[in-house]
Amino acid sequence: MSKWQLSIFLPHETAEIATQGCSRGSLLPAIVSGMSEPTAYLNGAWVPFSQATLSVADLGIVQAATVTEMIRTFGHQPFRVEQHLARLRGSLTKTGIADPELVSTLPGVIDRIIRENAPLIPTGHDLGIVIVITAGIQPMYAGGSAIASTGATVCVHTFPLLLERWAEHYHTGVHLIVPSVRAMSSEVIDPRIKYRSRLHWFLADREVRSTDPSAMALLADEQGRLTETNSGNLILFNGRSLLTPQEDTVLAGISQDVIFELAAAKGIERQQRDLHVEDVLNAAEAFVSSTSYCLLPVTSINNRPIGTGQVGAMFQELISDWSALVKTDIIGQAQQAARERTP
Repeated sequence: MSKWQLSIFLPHETAEIATQGCSRGSLLPAIVSGMSEPTAYLNGAWVPFSQATLSVADLGIVQAATVTEMIRTFGHQPFRVEQHLARLRGSLTKTGIADPELVSTLPGVIDRIIRENAPLIPTGHDLGIVIVITAGIQPMYAGGSAIASTGATVCVHTFPLLLERWAEHYHTGVHLIVPSVRAMSSEVIDPRIKYRSRLHWFLADREVRSTDPSAMALLADEQGRLTETNSGNLILFNGRSLLTPQEDTVLAGISQDVIFELAAAKGIERQQRDLHVEDVLNAAEAFVSSTSYCLLPVTSINNRPIGTGQVGAMFQELISDWSALVKTDIIGQAQQAARERTP
């Protein structure tokens, strides 16, 4: 058995880093800080993180036949578990990777893994919980002759959220660049599936980082319609409404739904439509939403400023409302993590 490497390194998103494999995502931070090794769940067994390994014959490696979810905690309480598991169930239904009913076993696993691993991280910090399900062993690669898989592989692991990564961006915003790499066509893979076949994102990120190491790649499709980043959803604010891409062109974001709820409470509606770079430039404000950082302001696209080029008032209101919702100062938590990391 070998330690598994399910996805390509996606440097902008802590959750994406964590899902490189069941034996890397949270073990490294634990070793660096001298903490005890966390526990992981693998195919019904509870094992030390370093022993959560995957065969090289697993279809998660052979064909990247893998679906995933990442849930975060606030104050060590998992956030929007039911919605994440519903999306996971949908991914399994659409792909046939595993029986969707196995999702019903995961709430207890999530509760236990938080209970065991939360004491290992510093006070005031939180966890990311990663669920990875592959199509299981390819018998032919494992020495058999059959083509069919022998059953799903299920892994759940945690990692400490690297909140300091986002501390500065809450105040300065993030920069988006639309690379030449196009979004995966919905005719190839349904974008509403959260999956781990991510070579196109690796190529997009490499292209963007060659010109701006701190920028995020925002993919467009063949028609130039904007889709999403490797870590989350694009949201525009035109001064009256929130604008998002059509829901059948992007992954439905749990964090995005939170923003819609918070905005609706202010009387701000959501409009779905095709978005292009010009729409972003003409917006009053722009944001990206994701499980790990919740919401970040976007202040430029393709090296051109959005609105004033500064973080706007609507972002400040929405992140404040989210902090109140989860009883956690989201920006303050990231700032504290950054101070703790400062030598």
